[in-house]
Amino acid sequence: MSVQSALIDELENNAGVSALVGTDIYDTMAPNSAGFPRIIITQVSGDSEHELTGETAVASIRFQLTSWGTTADSALATANAIRLAISGKRQEWGSGGNTADITSCLRQSSFQTVEDPVDGREVRPAIGQVEEYAIMYTQTPAT
Repeated sequence: MSVQSALIDELENNAGVSALVGTDIYDTMAPNSAGFPRIIITQVSGDSEHELTGETAVASIRFQLTSWGTTADSALATANAIRLAISGKRQEWGSGGNTADITSCLRQSSFQTVEDPVDGREVRPAIGQVEEYAIMYTQTPAT
């Protein structure tokens, strides 16, 4: 299972996050029908750790989690709920067979962005609070 799928599952099952966005958490892009607030998760980079003998079981990945809202306060509240749910955690994410063993999750940076209305779909700009997280996890090494 992918770390991104486990992250989405972890956020959807977190009471603080789901109270704000429900299940409006999307991989890379939200559908046109998506409301606010919502979360978009985008992978920025990823790599496996290596030794002289080859790939190890340790891997890292970076995600941008953008919390979109109709106000800066709404976007920031969602970003704070995400931070409380995952930052600094060392645990298994996901549920059932959809899990990932997270050994480190650290928030790296944060900034705001604005998206102007597109084709009249939205009546005002959307405000995004972008948080970048570096995540280390255990993987099955390539042989």
